[in-house]
Amino acid sequence: MELVRDSLAVGAVISAQTNYSTTNKQNNAMPVVEVIVRATVNTAALGITVFTSLDGVTYSSAWIDVTPMTAAKTRRIIFSSAAAAPTAESATLDSTIVQPPLLEPYIQIQLNPGASTTVNVDVLFSDNTK
Repeated sequence: MELVRDSLAVGAVISAQTNYSTTNKQNNAMPVVEVIVRATVNTAALGITVFTSLDGVTYSSAWIDVTPMTAAKTRRIIFSSAAAAPTAESATLDSTIVQPPLLEPYIQIQLNPGASTTVNVDVLFSDNTK
């Protein structure tokens, strides 16, 4: 299966906790899942948490950022079985973080802005076989 993109937010202005939900677009195969959060306007700390669920009701955290973004930058969180050296999180620079694969079919991205923030949120799915 080819790369599938799920755009969850485009130019969304958020000022309180906001959740974006999606499902595994690769028919529950073990995909490479890339969560891309791009803050186009960010004046305070933007925290990101990724949750997963088996049933779409009860979620548990799969990844929590340790360094919230404080600038208009991009954070890429790649969930994959591929071994790659993760880049350290940065509050003021673009960051890429590599994590173990997500096996659950439901995914939720939670954004916690410290003030009004404009964001784009995309999730890319690849079936890891090509």
